[in-house]
Amino acid sequence: MSATSTPKTVHISGWDRMVVIALGGAGCALSYDALQQMAVAIHIRGFLTYLFPW
Repeated sequence: MSATSTPKTVHISGWDRMVVIALGGAGCALSYDALQQMAVAIHIRGFLTYLFPW
């Protein structure tokens, strides 16, 4: 019989969290920009395109 081993815990540093937050923010910004471009493409008035993703 093999011995049961306990899983090792991984230390997550502040740097790791900062990178994940930065990547998420960049993804959000790019997604929002793409949705605004789509709003322009379907002829939504310019001053209303910021509302399109909502």
